[in-house]
Order: sequence, then structure tokens, then C-alpha cells
Amino acid sequence: RNWSVPPGITSLTTYSTTANKHKLTLALGGLGQGIPFHFHTDSYSVQVHGQKRWGIYAAGAMTKTGFSRVESFVTWLERRRGGKGYVAPTWECVQEPGDVLYVPEGFYHATASLGDALAVVHRAREGADTPYQHFASYENFKDPSAQVAALQRAIDVDATNAEFWVHMGVAHSRAGRIEDTASCMRQALRLNFLLPTPHENLAKALMLLGRNQEAVKVLKRAVLLGVGLPEFPQTH
Repeated sequence: RNWSVPPGITSLTTYSTTANKHKLTLALGGLGQGIPFHFHTDSYSVQVHGQKRWGIYAAGAMTKTGFSRVESFVTWLERRRGGKGYVAPTWECVQEPGDVLYVPEGFYHATASLGDALAVVHRAREGADTPYQHFASYENFKDPSAQVAALQRAIDVDATNAEFWVHMGVAHSRAGRIEDTASCMRQALRLNFLLPTPHENLAKALMLLGRNQEAVKVLKRAVLLGVGLPEFPQTH
């Protein structure tokens, strides 16, 4: 086939001329395809061809009805939209060819193509002192107490991000603070009960604390909610 470069792509560049691991990325999808809710550093998306639907929640505004990592945006709209306690995305739009959409750091967002669609996406370099940077870099510290401190700085800015609490619980577990681990996982589930990791980690923490019956209840609830759990050791 004879391929041609769509207009506009050759003129795009990155945020910086210095080394940047987040290069320009092509986002290509068909009808209904896209990315479930996620967050990262600030980014822009240039729609080159087709249309794309967006749902964006401002930091701290994510609906308490939750989202699953394995649910497409289309499935999420079908299953979660309009339920009890549902809060609509802060912004919803359809991106047309030529539109440039900017998503600030820490804003949960999801997409779905409305047909064959192509976009160019670029994420900024992580800043030195932002919530996402504290979250993304905490594992660079070998000392669990330093990991906890880094994650606490992220939580101080946005205490409604369930994933911050999941990783805070992991850091506490590395320091042997299992009760704190359990507390963090419970808080993560209060913020998003559809995430599988806090169910799994809470059950493990409860078993380490000798509270096996509570652990089983946590896992049963996850199954009833349809949360996809990783392989988990059998308990008796």
C-alpha cells in the first residue's frame, strides 16, 4: 500500500528538546475502542482522523460508584452511568479532527473511538514536586519510611485518589505495619470498590493478622461485585 503522513503530524514536537522518555504516541482505534479510566502527568492529544469521546474527572471529583481497570469506557458507560450515587464526569466531549485536548496531571480520563480514529498523544516530563511525581517515584526510595513520606505528599494534595492509598498500604506492609496496610486498603475501597488490588491486599493483610474469616468475607464481596482478582492462594 501507499502510505501517506496525515497533515499536521510532521509539525508536532515534544514539550522539551531535552531527553524525554514520554515521546509522541499514536493512538489508533476502531469503533468503541479506547482506554479505561486512568491518570498520569499532564498531556495533550491531537485528533488527526475520526472522532473520540472523552470523559474527564477533575482531581478529587471521581464518582464514588467506581470504575474497573478491565472495563472499557463504553462498558463503564453502560454499567455505571446513572447508578445510585453516580456523579457525571466533570467534562465530557467529542473530539473532532484538528481538535487539541489538554488533560491536567492527576485528572482521571477515559476514551472511546466513535469509528476509526487516529490521534497523537504526548505526556509531559514529570515535574520535580507534583503529586503524580511523588506517587510515581516512591519506589525509588529503598527505605519504606521514605516511601510512605513520598506517598503522603501525594495524598495531602488529593486524598480521593484510591490508587495513592493502595500504594501507601504497600509501603506500610514493607515496613511491617500490617494494621496500617489494612486501613489504607479499606480507604482505597471506600473510594473505588471496583479495584481488585485493594481487595486482594486487604485479604492478605487480614490473614497476616490472623483474621482469616474477615479475609474470606473480603474475597467473597469481591466475587459478588464481579471484581477480577489475581490468582489467590486457597484458604481453609
